[in-house]
Amino acid sequence: MASKFYSGTGCHVHNDCLTCPLERCIYDRVVVREYTLATTDHRRKRIRELRQSGFTVVEVADVIGVSRRTVMRLSVS
Repeated sequence: MASKFYSGTGCHVHNDCLTCPLERCIYDRVVVREYTLATTDHRRKRIRELRQSGFTVVEVADVIGVSRRTVMRLSVS
């Protein structure tokens, strides 16, 4: 799958994607990081909504599918 961030012509690490020595492309790392940030932001908003609606930490953890610690951490950040 091609990424919107590169065209297969290399980068500052190596001039050819097909022979690059890296195990994981630096541009793939950017995509993963953006996805992770978006997912965490969405999860944080959902957790806050549920908590404000009166759900307990345990109930939110069960609904979202995360640990109680994650609910507590994202509720205050």
